[in-house]
Amino acid sequence: MVELGGGRSRLGQALDHAVGLAEVLGCGSAVEAGQPLAIIHARRADDAEAVQRRVACAFRITSEMPPSRPLWQWHVPAERVA
Repeated sequence: MVELGGGRSRLGQALDHAVGLAEVLGCGSAVEAGQPLAIIHARRADDAEAVQRRVACAFRITSEMPPSRPLWQWHVPAERVA
């Protein structure tokens, strides 16, 4: 996201709200050959191509379902919040 301009790498940096990822397939989603894993919104084609490689590496496609994960990984008890 930062590479596209949709996030900040330093304080005060402008955000481009027109860039980012959309329709990202979730963990355990069924996928078919040729189906998009996500839609990349970028201002320039070379930015989209660079991000495409990174997005593709974030996915692992197998014939097996992933293990179930809890809804939350951790929580802070209310009495510990000041």
